[in-house]
Amino acid sequence: MDIPFINDYPWEALEQAYGSAEQAPIWLKSLTNKDEERRDEAIYEFLHSQACHQYSTYSCTPPVVKCVIYILENYNFQQASQLSNVLGFINACTYNAKASRCPLC
Repeated sequence: MDIPFINDYPWEALEQAYGSAEQAPIWLKSLTNKDEERRDEAIYEFLHSQACHQYSTYSCTPPVVKCVIYILENYNFQQASQLSNVLGFINACTYNAKASRCPLC
């Protein structure tokens, strides 16, 4: 699946839990791969371990979330567990926002 705006982000300049997020487009495209194992790796190795790690977010997290929302709107996950874990990633990304009690919110 092509994500029309994926190349709008300077991924190599964005950070994830372990360094540069330059591989993010590859991981994001793997979320819709026909191979179930590749999808699982993208969910667990990238979304839950790099883009959002133990409820911590990074500079790559907002564009990753935007891409994931696009995928959710345009791709049908056949396995309920994969859909649940993708939605769980989005929920985990909101944890800091909910916990921080932003004075502007």
